[in-house]
Amino acid sequence: MQTFTLRRSSNIWDPTTDSLLGEGLLASEWVSLFEDVLECPAVQPLSDFEDRATWEQRQGERYKEALPRFPMLARIWHTYIDAYFNEKEVIPLRAECLELCATSNPLASKALNKLLTACDKAISGRVGLYLASD
Repeated sequence: MQTFTLRRSSNIWDPTTDSLLGEGLLASEWVSLFEDVLECPAVQPLSDFEDRATWEQRQGERYKEALPRFPMLARIWHTYIDAYFNEKEVIPLRAECLELCATSNPLASKALNKLLTACDKAISGRVGLYLASD
């Protein structure tokens, strides 16, 4: 699960401005959105011959290539990877989610609605949105 938090910074928790939203994307919702609706490639396993940072970069690039119309969503390429969207990036993330809202897939729709709600809260609070993997 990726838990939604409203944060001013990706690496510093500030209790005066940051807050935990109490919900996030479940693995089943992520799969429905990214694999079923967006038809993203399956995440390749980490090989014995590459370090984790190289693997993460390679996987992130694969998603960017697979989702050229959705660069913000492409950054959420796995449920076990954190993703941070600063205050200015939340607006295009929201727009990408809105573009996909007509999906008939109920779990993907649930994921999109959760993302939209989190984006709306981040925009109204003038903070970024951090998806923290559990």
